[in-house]
Amino acid sequence: MHSEQFDVLWSIESISHYQNIAEFFASASRLLKTGRPFAITDFFQKENLTREATRKFIDPSKRACSWNYQRWMTTNNFHIERACKSCTAKV
Repeated sequence: MHSEQFDVLWSIESISHYQNIAEFFASASRLLKTGRPFAITDFFQKENLTREATRKFIDPSKRACSWNYQRWMTTNNFHIERACKSCTAKV
């Protein structure tokens, strides 16, 4: 356990660029006080993309899939209160 923990963690469109995303979530779980919020916004892959669109938009950042983030979060004991596949319609 780290000697310093935080009341909130906030990540805006950066996680998909990290070298080891799984380790990032493991570290975040150690740094965040139990039961406190971890807010994430990031680029996520749209489902059912054409092969051409996948090569153009996804291949450069293949790890940015919401289901991967959810798996990494639950593996590290985060409770997902609300997740949406696309928040664009809500903006």
